[in-house]
Amino acid sequence: MKIKIKHQYMYLLLASLITDCSLAIAEEDKNVDGPKAAIEQGNGNDQSETGNEKASVSEEFTPENWQLKAQSTYIWQSKPKFNAPYTGDYSLRTGKERGNTATATIYAGFKGWTGSEFFLNLEASESSPISNLRGMGGLSNSENQKGGAIEPKTYRARYFIRQTIGLGGETENIESGFNQMASTVDKNRIVLTAGKMSIIDIFDNNKFSHDGRSQFINWSFLTHGSYDYAADTKGYTIGFASELYYQDWAFRFGRFMQPKVSNGPDLDYNMFKQYADQIEIQHDHDLFNQPGSVKLLVFHNKAYMGSFKDAITYGKLNSAPPDVSAVRQLSDKYGIGIALEQNVRDDIGIFARANINDGKRETYAFTEIDKQVSGGITIFGNKWGRPDDAFGFAIAVNGISKDHQDYISQGGHGAFMGDLAINTDTPTPGVLSNIYNYSSEKVFEAYYNSQLTTGKAGTLWGALDFQHIINPGYNADRGPVDYLGYRFHYEFDAQNALGIKSAKTNDTNGPTESYRSDSGPYMALKVYNSHSSMDTQDFGGVDSFSNNKVGGAFTLGEKFSKNLAVEASYDHLGRFIAHEVTQPNVIDLTALSVNGVGIIPVSDSLDIYGKAGANYGFTDSTNVRNHKLGATYGLGSSYWIQKDLEIKAEWTRFNNLGTNDSNDIKGHVDTIGLGLSYHL
Repeated sequence: MKIKIKHQYMYLLLASLITDCSLAIAEEDKNVDGPKAAIEQGNGNDQSETGNEKASVSEEFTPENWQLKAQSTYIWQSKPKFNAPYTGDYSLRTGKERGNTATATIYAGFKGWTGSEFFLNLEASESSPISNLRGMGGLSNSENQKGGAIEPKTYRARYFIRQTIGLGGETENIESGFNQMASTVDKNRIVLTAGKMSIIDIFDNNKFSHDGRSQFINWSFLTHGSYDYAADTKGYTIGFASELYYQDWAFRFGRFMQPKVSNGPDLDYNMFKQYADQIEIQHDHDLFNQPGSVKLLVFHNKAYMGSFKDAITYGKLNSAPPDVSAVRQLSDKYGIGIALEQNVRDDIGIFARANINDGKRETYAFTEIDKQVSGGITIFGNKWGRPDDAFGFAIAVNGISKDHQDYISQGGHGAFMGDLAINTDTPTPGVLSNIYNYSSEKVFEAYYNSQLTTGKAGTLWGALDFQHIINPGYNADRGPVDYLGYRFHYEFDAQNALGIKSAKTNDTNGPTESYRSDSGPYMALKVYNSHSSMDTQDFGGVDSFSNNKVGGAFTLGEKFSKNLAVEASYDHLGRFIAHEVTQPNVIDLTALSVNGVGIIPVSDSLDIYGKAGANYGFTDSTNVRNHKLGATYGLGSSYWIQKDLEIKAEWTRFNNLGTNDSNDIKGHVDTIGLGLSYHL
């Protein structure tokens, strides 16, 4: 029986800590021209991860022959109710909503013959999007995938080869990053890349606005909004790119596969029938002794796309709303964009983009933006003593073409939006009325990204994010709407973990110093498998009942000594589904618990512990809602990665849970899982 999961509570974030012994992250060196923005990107894309990033000039620079890294990111968002006189199936819902995404990625690479590099990325993702990923051009979370699911899915995100051909002259260091090995290369060079990747791994790689995992989260700031770049529903495609780096210039060309159908999961392998071409010219410069660059991008898509005008004509002839899917034919789409990135000071950077496509045909692979102007600023925390922290603020003004406006206003919808209401006062009941009140969509976003901990095992960041969106879905009758969210992002590098290269660490006393934190407050995140004692015998007329579920917990604790602590936890034990004769009975189990914890240190870095206490359990099912008191107890062990960070493995039992309906159904839930505890 298929089970749906509402929230995973960081299970993929923690997975990167415990998948084999080799998941890891590179230390981020400071660029001599200023702080280096993180180079990883979201929307299932990690867009800058096949680029060539200049390294700081370092006496200790050491080239890599292989790499094994990992990342994991969890994003949670919530929006309140907002005002709208009408709402359709493709509108942003007006009620209060929450959504989340989680991804985990393993990056493996090695060098072959001279100048060659081979990479493979394995990825897992899950998402529970707000409003089913509908209702706006600038969607709120760039980690959401069109092919996402609320249960984790694993896939091969990338597999590609890169060949660098030196042209002589000066050399420069390329620093280590995801899908990028530390190398010394000719400044003048040719770089050839072929395989599966994301197009915006290479094109429009803006260091201040390109990374949903460490920078702005909204789709408007992922790349040019009108850049309808080819990709499957997870954000990847297959193709090739060639780059020429010459002095302060870079020239890029690439051809990639289109999906077989608009926003479809499968790629068309005939790259001479359906394809995406892009050309980019980049010039690097120094302005007032600060680095910057300007990039001009032109793209051309060839694919089976529906014309907005043809769809309107089709609708009139058939007395139906226009539908681009009914008039698709092999067509062309063109677009252009210019982008700027510029350091103002060593710790302040700005960016700007302006872009437009022809607006004649449906969105084929990205999002429903036909024209856009955007810009923003990033301030690193040098002035307040936290140089790895960053504050960002950005604004995007998104728009759609006149043809696109007419299509929406007459009842059409795209993959992501179309605000419609049924007007019962029309002569023909049920006919869609012309109610679309067009206005540009305005997106304001601010975030603060903070480095929570760093050490031999890797680096953990946490971020708060706020978005204010005016005229969502280009409709002045709706909104504005606000989004509040948080993000956790973890990176890990095998070479750091194995001591092959030094890692950042706050532990200045060397590895012989005890890692254990013996007192003070802490917080923990845990993911686990939940097993319920309930079964089909507990329910009348039930076909089947799923006993196993993925759950998670958030815990706040206080450690009084190395042997004693107290914890308060919120646990989402899972969404269990009993398939009854009439309809499924969905049972959500959650619990608030308070526990005392007894700890026995085994070594400097290993503890075992037991805990016991009480839980107040909540049961929210299709039929009833209940809450009651029960006992909680468990056993576990923890391994200290560094003085303020430990990994936990734990079994816990929650007693007296269940529906407690007329049949007095109740039982217990056992959880077995892994967690990460950070001591403040």
